[in-house]
Amino acid sequence: MMNEKITDSWETTISFAYNEESVLIWSSDKTVWTIFDKLCMESENYSCKEVQKDRKGNIIAKVYILSDKSLMSFRKNHKKYTEEQKRVMADRLKSYRQ
Repeated sequence: MMNEKITDSWETTISFAYNEESVLIWSSDKTVWTIFDKLCMESENYSCKEVQKDRKGNIIAKVYILSDKSLMSFRKNHKKYTEEQKRVMADRLKSYRQ
């Protein structure tokens, strides 16, 4: 359909080399832009290097630099909680807010 947004082509590429300190992040995903734009405002370790546009001036991709590769992290799994553990954590948060 012509009016549908195509999300299958949204992608993000993270590129880094062993002997370099920085990380290059290229993304065509607006959700990723939001995350990295916020990081750029909050930390000097992140910067937007380039904004790529189509012929009509629409932003189609952004390139970010993470200057300190040691800040990059990958996780093996999300921690899974039982319903009881979730209830206990929720109760604990409620007590902190009171």
